[in-house]
Amino acid sequence: MNAAPSSPSSPSINQPHPEQASAPAHLAAAREAHQQGDMARAEQGYRRALARDPNLPLIHLGLAFVLMQTERAGESETVALRAVQRFPNDGELWNLLGHIHSQRNQNERAAAAFRRAIEVSPNLGLAWANLGSLELASGNLNAAVAVLSRAQALLPKHEATLRDLAMAHAQDGNLDSAELVLNQRLAAHPRLADTYELLGRVHRLRGANDQAAALLETALALGQQSAQTQALLGDCYRQLQRYRPALAAYLASLALEPEAQRVRYMAAEMHQQLGENAEALDGYRSVDASADEELAAELQISLALCLGRAGRVMESEALLVQRFIATPESERAASALAKFYETEGRLLDAQPYLLKAAREHPQSAQAQHNLGLFYVRTDQPRLAQERIEQAIELSPNYQLAHQNLAMLRLRHMELAQGWRSYAWRNYRFKVEGGLPGWRPRPVALPMDLQGQHVELIGEQGLGDELFFLRWLPQLKARGATVTYRVLTRKLTPIVSGLAGIDHISHEPQAGDGPRIKLLAGDLPLALQTEAGLADPAFAECPAPLPLVLDAARVQHIHDQWLAPMGQRPKIGLAWRGGTQQDKFTSNTDLLLSKEVPLEPLLDLLAHLDIDVVVLQRKPQPEELALLAERLPHPFLDASDMDDDLQDTLALLSGLDGLVGVSNTNVHLLAGIAGRGDVLVPYPPDFRWPEVAEGSPWFPAFGVHRQVWAQGWAPALRSLHAALNARYPAL
Repeated sequence: MNAAPSSPSSPSINQPHPEQASAPAHLAAAREAHQQGDMARAEQGYRRALARDPNLPLIHLGLAFVLMQTERAGESETVALRAVQRFPNDGELWNLLGHIHSQRNQNERAAAAFRRAIEVSPNLGLAWANLGSLELASGNLNAAVAVLSRAQALLPKHEATLRDLAMAHAQDGNLDSAELVLNQRLAAHPRLADTYELLGRVHRLRGANDQAAALLETALALGQQSAQTQALLGDCYRQLQRYRPALAAYLASLALEPEAQRVRYMAAEMHQQLGENAEALDGYRSVDASADEELAAELQISLALCLGRAGRVMESEALLVQRFIATPESERAASALAKFYETEGRLLDAQPYLLKAAREHPQSAQAQHNLGLFYVRTDQPRLAQERIEQAIELSPNYQLAHQNLAMLRLRHMELAQGWRSYAWRNYRFKVEGGLPGWRPRPVALPMDLQGQHVELIGEQGLGDELFFLRWLPQLKARGATVTYRVLTRKLTPIVSGLAGIDHISHEPQAGDGPRIKLLAGDLPLALQTEAGLADPAFAECPAPLPLVLDAARVQHIHDQWLAPMGQRPKIGLAWRGGTQQDKFTSNTDLLLSKEVPLEPLLDLLAHLDIDVVVLQRKPQPEELALLAERLPHPFLDASDMDDDLQDTLALLSGLDGLVGVSNTNVHLLAGIAGRGDVLVPYPPDFRWPEVAEGSPWFPAFGVHRQVWAQGWAPALRSLHAALNARYPAL
């Protein structure tokens, strides 16, 4: 007769009774239960198998593994130790023993067991992987890389091995190798969220915050919802000056880990960057920095600066002085107090703190650079250059120091050295990636460019593009075919007719053979010969490139705009230029923002029998109202005309002069042999050098300079005399 089916716990009549089953049968049943997660039945099966035959290593391995997984580490260790004594040449048993020791924080014993496993089984990849993970956790990076590389060779797709090897490379500073391994892990396991997070960390270490942020966003989308990932994403956004998403990321991190005080501090800083001072103050005051002395110092400084931004200047100063007294050796405390006085227009009050920071921290490139910038702002160029050069000596890749050294040298017409330093400018740094350790590699052009194709790339802004085109004839004279890639499309109609430009483009070009790609700002250096480098004479200043007027537009602008104003001399006026920044903006470049006070300027113009044409871009309503009140004749508001540079050029051609700060209009006017009077803030842009009464770059323009410690008064007196000599009085 046939037997009825039996339950798993009741053997059929065709199966031996458990007490009669062989060791292999018990082992097979135990392993099946183990795979199904039934640890109690697995342990029972392993013990029965062991009782039948203690000479099968797999039985000892399985029992020790089950005991370890059920958190009975002591029993597991006992079983494993007995097993390796019985089977000293079984690598898997030694590997498991090492794993057990590692779980019990017995790292030396664990490492010894892993090494023994490798000794008896050299191709046991998991033993290499476990030893490498242990070396990584112990900070032995060279050993970790070597061991994990061997593990990778044996287990090329093992996700933990690839992760640990990438981390070892990254911690050892070998980011390229880390990225390579992580990409291998990504190819083998494309849905692992932590791979994207680790790749994000690698790019963050490189300074490539945009790429890092994108990878971290992917990690979060795949489920990597950890406080650390959110905080790291916040750090990336912060560096990208994307303060609103940075704040959101920090708040998401805090929701997962509310006691993370550094993250709480960073969230408050984002509120401050967004101008949300009340929220920032509340955030700073909620931070408990009692267990972190470094954070406590940063917190006090940030709170003080936030109070200053909120208009509570006395409280701000008191906190900063308190921090400086508490930690007089702190470079950060000294620099913050100096920055406060600079922000408040009290430069001389900043001097002792900058001096102290430089003196107490002679190896700090930032401290030397900060003092150098103070000397720049207070008209002490020799001391400024000494300190900035010292900063570069301490930190050879200090991009901002090189850039400021370039400005100093060019302002003093040290052109040979100045153009070399100018290769470090901020625009070039950003377009080439802005990575730590970056160094410029400018192109040196040969004298003979016959048959060569140069793609000249416009950069920075309208005025800069026009300025550097001065060197175009020299480039063309060497025989090159020149494609000019225009950065700003509205400049295209102006440069399209220029001699020396064979093609105009708006995007990177490919095809037609190899090209020499050259940023426009690198032209002076790329074209200089060794003889030229040794000769810093004014003769090295090429004349403005002649621009072509559209006769029909000139006539239209004259008839439509200028003729109705009458026969009085017509003067263009612009009082502000560059990138406007408030006094709290970080890393302010003084040369990006130029402004002269409008009221005293109008006082000079009001006594002249002239018509004023407003060329100021985006004037404020109250400024236009002031012009209407102060000027004796109605003015022409041409502030929107710069949307079409051909119209602007036509308008400029009909003016008798221009008064104001240096901007695009000055470059355009110079290109049609016009003249004007330029008010130059201190410290000046290098195109208005301090060593000349006028400017060798703009010889037709009168130059009226703001003077350190005297303000605009000398410039306005000089301008008053020039205007009275040139134009009729009322």
